[in-house]
Amino acid sequence: MEKLHSDLLSRFPFSIEIIQKDECCYLVKDLYNRKYHLMEVSSSQYRLYKELCKCRKIEKAIYECREKEMFYLLFPCVNRTSEEKAAVIKMLPMLEEVFDDFAFSITLKKEHLANLEHIYKVLDNRFTYFELRIREIETMPYKDDIAWVILSKYYNLLDARVYLYDLQQDIFSFIDKNNSVEYGLVFRQIGLDNFKNQWIEPSFSVYYAPKAMLLCRMFMSYDHLEIYGLIKDRLKKFDEFNQKYFCFMSIYIYILSIHFDSLLTPYNVNNYIQITKKINRFIKEFGDYMK
Repeated sequence: MEKLHSDLLSRFPFSIEIIQKDECCYLVKDLYNRKYHLMEVSSSQYRLYKELCKCRKIEKAIYECREKEMFYLLFPCVNRTSEEKAAVIKMLPMLEEVFDDFAFSITLKKEHLANLEHIYKVLDNRFTYFELRIREIETMPYKDDIAWVILSKYYNLLDARVYLYDLQQDIFSFIDKNNSVEYGLVFRQIGLDNFKNQWIEPSFSVYYAPKAMLLCRMFMSYDHLEIYGLIKDRLKKFDEFNQKYFCFMSIYIYILSIHFDSLLTPYNVNNYIQITKKINRFIKEFGDYMK
């Protein structure tokens, strides 16, 4: 593999060398220490790239070449002119433009959200398991500080469970009414390394979903930056279906991130505390959309 890449790199219009291999690309540099992302993509991913390039907010490669069945795309890295939160504020409307460029309307049917029932079953199983753990802790003859912390935060998850059930019922009621919903292109991973001030580097992990999922993924990635105001500004412009769907999926992702099977350890109880705090804050901030 390394020899293949050595041969490949010699075909570029200027000398570059590999610095490291990241999850989705190679980080390379030229003789002047300018850095680039070099993406290795399959034929199907390359076809997706050509489709994505129809959107003016998607960055085009400065050089590309082919080696057998693989394609190689080179993108310059840039120094962001903004701090993280400012970059997120700039990136969101660009992702919305990508969504809109590939948007289409569908009449909601249960098969479009077939995984919703599966999601709720997963949640129900997790809550049932968590309740068993709570009962174990409650019956412990001696409770240390960690046990008391877990018990004191339990009500946050009970609130979340009630909201999730109500939200699921609301979403299914929209489906029963044959409402029309707009679907568009959503990036699974939204990294600031792919934000280039004026463009977004293409991602090959994309899917079609309601706009609520774009907002949900953005919020889940950057809630630590206190972007509640930004999300609320977008959410109040959404239709009721997308408002409910955003709330449902956000709480669902929070619940999935709690390590219920090993709560009674300092590391996992810290994770539990942080997530329950986030759920409590989420309910306070977005409760009006969950009624």
